Amino acid sequence: MTELVTICHPRFAAQLVMLLLLKTSLYVYAEPALFEASYTASAGGFTASAQRSLSKIEKERFLLENTMEVVVMGATLLEAKESSVFTWQADAIIPYAYRYKQSGLSQSRQQASFDYANNAITSIDDGEVSQLHLINGIMDKLGYQLGLRQAIQKQEPKLLFSVVDGDEIEVYEFRVARSEVLETPVGKLNTVRVERLHQPGSDRETVFWLAKDWDYLLIKLSQTRNNGTASELMLERASVNGTNVVGLP
Repeated sequence: MTELVTICHPRFAAQLVMLLLLKTSLYVYAEPALFEASYTASAGGFTASAQRSLSKIEKERFLLENTMEVVVMGATLLEAKESSVFTWQADAIIPYAYRYKQSGLSQSRQQASFDYANNAITSIDDGEVSQLHLINGIMDKLGYQLGLRQAIQKQEPKLLFSVVDGDEIEVYEFRVARSEVLETPVGKLNTVRVERLHQPGSDRETVFWLAKDWDYLLIKLSQTRNNGTASELMLERASVNGTNVVGLP
């Protein structure tokens, strides 16, 4: 009875309310962890180096970047650069601009601009311009990967994302398969295996491994096709909020 009276005292009740509000605020508005990561990529007998990073460029605005370069005997055969600029508001990713440029043996350009004043998206795919309606929760082709990490952290029951892809808005769906301890160049890491659910009849299987102890950083990506071709991305080194990623003790 004494404990109940103490807890119900106005001063303690006020402190409890403030504590709950603080915890809620920290959870809802916590910003994504900044990171820098280097990977080795392989596909079709070629190997490449890849880098991913998330940096803060101004108040509430972030830059997510992805680059890859294929070099053979000192010559660059292919280079790809991808970026997404977005703001982080009330625990949500609000995309503003997406850019993709591929040069070398094959060339491609894509971009998407998000106009919230007019609820419109301008998408350009190799010179073809499309006007799309801007819907709530829309993602670009790079930013959705950060949204996936966020949704898994929050243990959301459905992992569905509306993504601008050329002249369409496609729905990407994923499922968490299981937890795995993965052997990597930085040591063993606790990961969660995430599988993309492709459309029926698709010849692809896409799997992500995200590090549970490192803000769900991408550790490995694997894609295989029915014809036997495969591509893979594997982490070589990384830092999250300035701390180097290391394996389990």
